[in-house]
Amino acid sequence: MVVEPDILVRANHLDSLIKSIEVRCTHEDWEEVITLSQDLLHAAERVHFDIVHRNCPTNVYDKHIIYYFAYSHLMTSISYQKLKQYSESIKYISLYSDLRWLRDGTKAGEAVIEEFKSFAAVHLLTLEILRGNVSKLSEYETYLENHSGDAVLIGLSTLLESAIEHGYCIDRQLLRFKQNINSYNYYAERKMASHYLSYQYLLAQYEQLNDQHSEALCTAVYTLWAADRLNNDNYFKKAIHLFESLRKNASVSQLTACFNQPFY
Repeated sequence: MVVEPDILVRANHLDSLIKSIEVRCTHEDWEEVITLSQDLLHAAERVHFDIVHRNCPTNVYDKHIIYYFAYSHLMTSISYQKLKQYSESIKYISLYSDLRWLRDGTKAGEAVIEEFKSFAAVHLLTLEILRGNVSKLSEYETYLENHSGDAVLIGLSTLLESAIEHGYCIDRQLLRFKQNINSYNYYAERKMASHYLSYQYLLAQYEQLNDQHSEALCTAVYTLWAADRLNNDNYFKKAIHLFESLRKNASVSQLTACFNQPFY
């Protein structure tokens, strides 16, 4: 079957929008992520209409069409989460948690529906933690126990953000899960550098708030070094600001120890 040029254009547009969303996420430009995610949704709706009503081919798309709907709602929800607009975030979770209305009878489509249903359950739990619902900590720890790599990194960042915001202690959870955090190289290769830097920056803030000044200073210095290595200006500037606030009360020996720490 010869694929019409306009179909190929629409296919490329969907995938280019996803790439643009990923770039804006790296820069933590959440308002722009919301705009691009809505553009992706509208583009997916047009493609879905063509598939259903014009019998257009589906094999020209990198992902199953349901994925584009789900990804749009997911990224919109995450953006509102990052902006601390949790009610809006929950609204979009409800949109990607149940995509059965898009069922097309294919195994690939069912797999996408089930995958995002699982994402939604974890996302709702994450929002409970961010809202300071400490009764959910045990459940969240169980989730982290059953996952590794990227999930643990993001999960610890969530715990740190919540603990900083609501003023409770997560020393035990940090001791338990920090050993599962890999080196910065690992996350750079997986395009998770901004998540890694966010974790380090939040850790330094948490240590500062809990009077762990030497640890906070060293973590801030490490974040500076890692942000420089990863070419992330956003977190380099954040780390500079944090380091300056910590340096005022640091001794020469503390500063020397921080700058002599093993960075790898």
